[in-house]
Amino acid sequence: MRKNLLLYLLVALCMPTFSYAQKISAPGFKKHYKEIVSAKRATENNRTKRRNYAQPAFSQPQQYVMMAEENETKGIRLLKDSREEFYKSSNNTNIYENEYTYDKYGFFHKRQNLKLDEWQLVEYQWYVPGWKWSEKIDQWYYNNGGTYTSTTTTKRTFHPNGSVYTSTVYNDDNQVETEETYDESGNLIKKVREYETDTYQYFPLTDTWVESRYYQDSKEEWFVYDDYLKNVRSILYNGVIWVTEWIHEYYYYKDGTPSGELIADYDFEGNIRYGWGHKSTINEENGYIVKRYYEFDTDLNSWKENQKEEFSLNFDTPWIYNPSEIRTCKYYLGYTGELILEYEEVYSWITESVVKRVTTHPGYEQPYTSIRYYLVENQGLNESTDFYYDEETGNYAIAYYEYDESKDTYIDYYSYYDKAGNLLQKIRITGLTWEQWDGNKWIPCTSDITIYDGGDRIEAKFNSKGQVIQITEYDDGIFDERHDYVYIENGYEETVWEYKRNSTELYKSELNIYTFTDTENTTTYYGYYEDGIISYASRTVENIVDQYYIHYRLENDKWVESNRTVNALYEILPDGKQQMIEREFDNEGNIVNVSKSIEYYDYDTNYYYAERYSWDKATNSWIGMYKSESGNKIAPDFKVIQPAEPTYFYDEYFIPANMSGYDVSSSRVYYFNKDWNWSTEKNDWILSYNRDVEFKLDGNTLTTIETSYYNENDFDISEMKETVDNNRRLISKYISRKTSYDSDESSYLYSYDQDGRLTEKTEDYADYTHKYKYTYGEITYISEVEDVISSNNYYTVNGKTISVIGTSPAEIYNTQGLKIAVVNAGESIELPVAGVYIVTIDNNSSKVIIK
Repeated sequence: MRKNLLLYLLVALCMPTFSYAQKISAPGFKKHYKEIVSAKRATENNRTKRRNYAQPAFSQPQQYVMMAEENETKGIRLLKDSREEFYKSSNNTNIYENEYTYDKYGFFHKRQNLKLDEWQLVEYQWYVPGWKWSEKIDQWYYNNGGTYTSTTTTKRTFHPNGSVYTSTVYNDDNQVETEETYDESGNLIKKVREYETDTYQYFPLTDTWVESRYYQDSKEEWFVYDDYLKNVRSILYNGVIWVTEWIHEYYYYKDGTPSGELIADYDFEGNIRYGWGHKSTINEENGYIVKRYYEFDTDLNSWKENQKEEFSLNFDTPWIYNPSEIRTCKYYLGYTGELILEYEEVYSWITESVVKRVTTHPGYEQPYTSIRYYLVENQGLNESTDFYYDEETGNYAIAYYEYDESKDTYIDYYSYYDKAGNLLQKIRITGLTWEQWDGNKWIPCTSDITIYDGGDRIEAKFNSKGQVIQITEYDDGIFDERHDYVYIENGYEETVWEYKRNSTELYKSELNIYTFTDTENTTTYYGYYEDGIISYASRTVENIVDQYYIHYRLENDKWVESNRTVNALYEILPDGKQQMIEREFDNEGNIVNVSKSIEYYDYDTNYYYAERYSWDKATNSWIGMYKSESGNKIAPDFKVIQPAEPTYFYDEYFIPANMSGYDVSSSRVYYFNKDWNWSTEKNDWILSYNRDVEFKLDGNTLTTIETSYYNENDFDISEMKETVDNNRRLISKYISRKTSYDSDESSYLYSYDQDGRLTEKTEDYADYTHKYKYTYGEITYISEVEDVISSNNYYTVNGKTISVIGTSPAEIYNTQGLKIAVVNAGESIELPVAGVYIVTIDNNSSKVIIK
């Protein structure tokens, strides 16, 4: 049975244990491939987590400088907390009182309930020098109708550089649950669990690593891949030999940019059952840079070349004027197996700022050559500007276009210069209106004009009125087609001429007739074969006033109506909303309404408004279908500092009780939504759902009321009232909720000492009340880090701010050995919370206590 190996890998990296029986079967390779691609980012994230997990506390290579004797340091810690539970429905009152003790290093050691036989013990075995511990024991003991004891022991050993070597976890029976082994760089190299052993090999030069898994039933699987997911490979032991199960390989050029990938699925004999892939290579061959493109052929079980590009060695170098320099490139295609030259490009210098490209196309029935010129700017070719150059005169032309919103049309501009850069002529074209710039204003064109647009050319002729009468178009210097214009009352006729096949004789290919009035426009099209017979004909009459179209087809020399269409009506309402009315023709030929929508969206506030209606033919009125309004509402500027929880444990270490509370954003965002249903009785909208929020700010009190309402029998109303002191600390909070089936309310009171530490907390609920009291005290603990840098005026401490006054930067670590900041010389940093930190400067360290 095939395994969904990637999914298993992701789970295995995140979970401490995962037995062979729990593995998940894959439904097929195609789905498996999708999982590989879609999980690529997740795999990378999990690998990052694995790397972090492989660097436990105090695994930093930094060896702190320790002192021989022990110094005493003062600190503030939580000593006692008490809780009283009053049950309002009875006289039953529970009282809990916990006492906290600490080891000589200031870390949490024991919590014991003085009223109940319940306690928790944390013990560390320390090694000097170094903030390194090798054993930790957690015990919980309960005696309330029964006895239960749970013990977890972690033993650690260390490399000489201070990083963890082994970490072993034991259960209640002193049996090994997990044993991990790390190298000196902090990489996990072995992990042993009850039914499974994983080993890892790392190859730093190639960034690859191997994970081997050994299961209880002796089945084995290997994963081979690297930190950048360049290659993923599953090798399965089928009971006899190792065979590849599937691969996902990524290919890269020498500079590290991607060049392709291969995905293949194998059978148990190691043969590819299905494969998909593409890649390209870049190499220097015979004085050219050759880029080859390949596709993987499953039938041939090999790569098949289908495209090739050859570039001269100087092709991608900066464009610096060299009159004798030639750059070339060739493009080959060969999906049938043989590569054939598709086209060749040759670049050469014309002037110091102009480059000429000659493209030869040999693969067509009639091979041809095209020419294009480029301006050189900033040692590169400007490929975004249409540019034409006349080699005989040195004159050149630049073309560009602009969009005219008032006329809803594009305007083309052509400017011509002599070789000295002087403007010779400037032309603009809007439809059939040709104008030229006389130096002061735009005037109609009355003489023949030839304009150039890159490698294309257009020749135009005009009558004395300035109307264009003929346009001849050339594509890369080759005649393409000619347009003749004859002006009639209220319009004009356009005749299109093209070459007959394999001939230079012209024939009429199209005749288009356009007429315009104040109320309607008519367009008639005729298409012709080379022998003059009509190939197609159509006519469209546009009613400008009512915005509809009537379409005709030609039958027996008569125009017969084929269908009618009508535009939707658009309107911007006074409040800024856009209204659109869809219309159609009924069976009697009348224009009737179909539907109406009104919409508005504001990206800044995420506000969206929408209405939908359908037209009721019986009553000639709009019937509502859908109405909704939604968006964000931002609470008033109201900063709240929530109280810190004094008894909160973070990871394996106790957070000091004098830590600050955490801030609640002053710009909290709430989402509101309203929906309406249409009432046929009232012929109007009825609010069907209302999710809204209201704010009331009164001094140091903010009230937030959230409402979700369907009807009088289905609603949910929540109210939260927060009050802060002048230091923005939360001193009271009231929460109530009323629904269509029940109601509930609770209140919270908080008191602080002069240092901002939580001293009392009351939680008042419907059925019971909890009261908490916290007692703090100064404790003495031993500092083991020699203060060798602060005495030399490397840094100063003022409150929570550390300022580096020496000439070297400082690295700041927390008590877990994790670097939290780097402070440059002459700069300062305010640490986030009170506690113990390690400051390292020039490989010397000292411990800093922030209160």
